[in-house]
Amino acid sequence: MRKIIFIFLYIICAATVLHAQTLSNTNTTPPACQLAHVLGGNITVHNDSGYNYTLTLMIYRDTVEFILPQNILLDIYTFDSGIAEYTYDSTMIIAMDSPLTNIMAPISPYRTESGYYTRSLVLPPANYQFVYISCCRNPLILNAQQVALANSVFHTEFQVFNNSKNSSPYTILNPTYNLPVNAEAVINPLPCDDDADSVSMSLTTPLATYTSSVTSVFGTVMGFTQPSAAPSGDLSINSVSGEITYTPNAQGNYIQSFQIKEYRDGLEIGSVVEDMEFIVGAVTGSDSLSLSAITPVSHTSYQNYNYLLYTPGQALNFQIAGSISDITTNVTMKAYGSIFSMANPATFITTGSANNLSGTLSWTPPAGFSNTIIVVFRLTSADSILIKDYTLLLRSTPPTNSVTQTHANINQLKVYPNPVHDNLHLSLSVSEPINSNISMVNILGQEVENIFSGNLPEGSYNFNKDIKLPAGVYYVVVKGNGSVMDTKCVVVE
Repeated sequence: MRKIIFIFLYIICAATVLHAQTLSNTNTTPPACQLAHVLGGNITVHNDSGYNYTLTLMIYRDTVEFILPQNILLDIYTFDSGIAEYTYDSTMIIAMDSPLTNIMAPISPYRTESGYYTRSLVLPPANYQFVYISCCRNPLILNAQQVALANSVFHTEFQVFNNSKNSSPYTILNPTYNLPVNAEAVINPLPCDDDADSVSMSLTTPLATYTSSVTSVFGTVMGFTQPSAAPSGDLSINSVSGEITYTPNAQGNYIQSFQIKEYRDGLEIGSVVEDMEFIVGAVTGSDSLSLSAITPVSHTSYQNYNYLLYTPGQALNFQIAGSISDITTNVTMKAYGSIFSMANPATFITTGSANNLSGTLSWTPPAGFSNTIIVVFRLTSADSILIKDYTLLLRSTPPTNSVTQTHANINQLKVYPNPVHDNLHLSLSVSEPINSNISMVNILGQEVENIFSGNLPEGSYNFNKDIKLPAGVYYVVVKGNGSVMDTKCVVVE
């Protein structure tokens, strides 16, 4: 069926390609030709020196049936403090970076391709928003409506300072797409920030539209619901480590987005929204992966991650073991993280048989070093169908309940509908009694609506609030007992 749909769309594309040849960029290419089978992507900005930056757009696809365009259009918005909104600034052309764009190895049942587009920019101090929109999504997606004509929208909010460098957060590992049905998946895109700013990750709804005339207002994919999961295996993400857990209970294609927020001195200074698609399929036989630490680690109950303490100037060693249940199948084990690109890089060496491996991470942190480092160990079967990650945080001090890093007592915050017109619905749960304050703030962090203030016992709650606010971007913020969680909310006329 999938092949029939692709052939049909290819015929439509061929019928309109003559017209498309007169157009200068992909944003005006006929929709059928734009059906790029986009699996996901993101926009990141890296500081090279001074006010010189490199902007990179990354696109992941599940096909090579249609050629990636050589040039794409990307919109730039700047924040207008007078109206507290991002307003349209300009549109620029970004060219494909041919040395980086590559055809990745086939991953059954899909062949995947990654496209990299880069451009050098000079950015004066300001708050920026970069937006790219591409049609169309995979028509086989099950957890949204009318996806065959739904766009993929990637956007990044980024701040340029007068007196300090800043690069946007990014993920070191490409999103993982193929997952086995009825088996818990543990994967980590591995969030990272070159400036050692704090990052926090959360799930968010994929975007399909945005206005580009004056201000940027985003619209979500129609009828989106979270990917189908087993009763105790809902898709979730650890806000601190970035680790995703998910037990899919039905085969098919599912979309999901997540947001990486960047904090400096306790203030949010930017964010990157990354789009992804999960392809859930059957696994032949009963193969399963096992990945566990040999070296004892500490576990934080309120943040739900493993960590290991290091002492600057002293050697650290960490051992981990990985295996596959089918002894006739080989596995590989690799380690990833910014720790491997430092001036004094870490090493990771594996030993053992092809189906039963152990690995040793060795690293000597430099004197005076105190940053928290996320390391992801990935075990992969030979056919790339089975993947399992183990996430370890290396810290110089034990973790504390930091507002910029944790959502210790507050979880499952949801706002709907989003965009909202005049009536806001909010649901959340708290894992222990908290003295809470729930409010809406504008993009400057100023409170514009108070939704609730008071004590909340442990449990789940729903709130309704009639609002009368100008159209724009806001945040719903929940604070309690030193923890904070927020989610973006768009108000429309």
